[in-house]
Amino acid sequence: MNSLQLRSATRERNRCSYWDYYVDDRRLADVLDVGDFIPPIGWLGSVTELHFLSMLLRAADGDLSGNRAPLFVCAECADYGCGVLSCNIDRTYEGIVWRDFGMQTDYDDELIVDDRYRDRIYTFDPTEYYRTFSGHYDLAKSGG
Repeated sequence: MNSLQLRSATRERNRCSYWDYYVDDRRLADVLDVGDFIPPIGWLGSVTELHFLSMLLRAADGDLSGNRAPLFVCAECADYGCGVLSCNIDRTYEGIVWRDFGMQTDYDDELIVDDRYRDRIYTFDPTEYYRTFSGHYDLAKSGG
């Protein structure tokens, strides 16, 4: 099993504070080399954040082609047209699985899969996974 944490981070360019993914104590953005994309958690307002968290928690379908969930979005506007790093999030007998990472937009069905993450798969304990995101979901739901 992989471990998943959310850690507070700040993008210096626009002083944007957000929650960054860490898998096995490594910053996922560095592992996947996502450039200037950040997670959509902690900086977009409660309604938008609820939407993203619902997809991560599997309470809503992914809103990109192939039922994919966005993990990293444009750090300026979070618009899918700027590009998004997405993945499939599945519940298997092993746990919650993030797999099939790729870059895409909302105006083109093409999924660009880089060799750096072609075969990368993360499996998380379901209890720990839901605990990681549920506090952020509850906060966004309360408007905080």
